[in-house]
Amino acid sequence: MSYKEGNKYREKADSGFKTKKEAQLAAAVIEERLHRGANINRAEQTFCSYFRNWYETFRKGKKSSYNDQEIERAVRFAEKSFPGVKFKDLDREMYQKALNNFAKNHATATVRKHHIYMKACIQDALNDHVIFRDPTYKAVTIGNSPEKKEAMKYINFSDSQRLITELRSNLQPRYISRYMILFGLATGCRFGEMLGMTWNCIDTKKRTVRINKTWDYHSTQTFGTTKNEASNRVIRIDKATCSWLNELKMEQDNSINKLNLLESEKFCVNNTKG
Repeated sequence: MSYKEGNKYREKADSGFKTKKEAQLAAAVIEERLHRGANINRAEQTFCSYFRNWYETFRKGKKSSYNDQEIERAVRFAEKSFPGVKFKDLDREMYQKALNNFAKNHATATVRKHHIYMKACIQDALNDHVIFRDPTYKAVTIGNSPEKKEAMKYINFSDSQRLITELRSNLQPRYISRYMILFGLATGCRFGEMLGMTWNCIDTKKRTVRINKTWDYHSTQTFGTTKNEASNRVIRIDKATCSWLNELKMEQDNSINKLNLLESEKFCVNNTKG
């Protein structure tokens, strides 16, 4: 069949039809899709190449580097699971079998993350009339590896008090991990937020901590944004936390000042060697 794309005429050929009627019906479907604004050439490319291009165009660098890594893992999963599969040929059975195979050795949360990013890409493709059926429709994302029990994810109050007592019994600047654990218990900050904490974000007089950045320890080794806008926040801290924070800053100042660092560059998570 012949069709117009922009100012040019192109041809679309296919074979394997048993009868002329089947070929005519297939051509009618394509013509109807073209009338709805479809770009049938884009559907001819592999799903993997479309997915990677979607990621690099619309999602890469738009949020955190950790988010980029999660989508990159989903793209690599697609490249391993659907090699050479044209986007137009990806169907529900093929998609679900790939998830089922992956789920054999992974937890539900991991399976669901891959599904979420592939589905986001496919929904955009549907909206752009690249494809006209959703292979992710009613997909099941249940893994077989057991999830961690809730009791294993959090520390209870009595154990946290015992931990605090033990940590404060031998606080020394060279053991910076002790301060990190205490800071995490006092504020509930994420690990990246603690690594990116600078002294100009701590006000021990007002007893507040301002969270406005993270430290990207995965890839760039630079400051990064928080997980989302709601993660930019001010946290109240207790007097005991303010006390050991003041002591830590005083100890650090004695060794960091010789490096002529700006106040905004002074990390709370540091060691006595600067």
